[in-house]
Amino acid sequence: MDQGIIRNLKAIYRRNLLFKLVEEGYDDLHSFWKNLTVLDAIYYVDSGWKLVKSSTVKKSWRVILSDKENEMLHCSKNVDEEAMEQWTNEDSTLECCEVLSGDDIMARVRTLFVSGLPMDAKPRELYLLFRAYKGYEGSLLKVTSKNGKTSSPVGFVTFTTRAGAEAAKQDLQDCPWLSDRFSLELSTVIGLDPKPFLVDPL
Repeated sequence: MDQGIIRNLKAIYRRNLLFKLVEEGYDDLHSFWKNLTVLDAIYYVDSGWKLVKSSTVKKSWRVILSDKENEMLHCSKNVDEEAMEQWTNEDSTLECCEVLSGDDIMARVRTLFVSGLPMDAKPRELYLLFRAYKGYEGSLLKVTSKNGKTSSPVGFVTFTTRAGAEAAKQDLQDCPWLSDRFSLELSTVIGLDPKPFLVDPL
């Protein structure tokens, strides 16, 4: 996207933020930023984009289009409905996505979600617990907080196949001295690929 469009969008976005700051009567910027949510930011970007003028967008296209294409852009008002329909459907027959069945989706789930871990759990401990299982790819330990309080850490362990993930899950659940210490289940997120926790085994 041309820098002019981005600059214009940012200016409108910042203006919307300033309006919100004034309208809601915040005494300081710290409180304002603390109460601003990601959803608010998305709304402001959306409303800002709607206020970007079409002339600004057309000017940005002139920089990258050839002379012939620019002529077509200026003559767009004379294009009939049939030609426009043909142009918009030009690539409708191209395959741009893959339709998966329920079995296909489940086959692609190859990440274990580990919950109930102790508060002092370390990434290396998660790595050592799963690294010996066939198909192990990587693990990620994530600690979250809610309302200022740190919650129990959770882990994500990825395998090359779903069968590998299920085998590791079954083996650990069958272990009496481990099964009651944490909970294991296949993650519902497809494509989660935590970075491998690389350490020297020694």
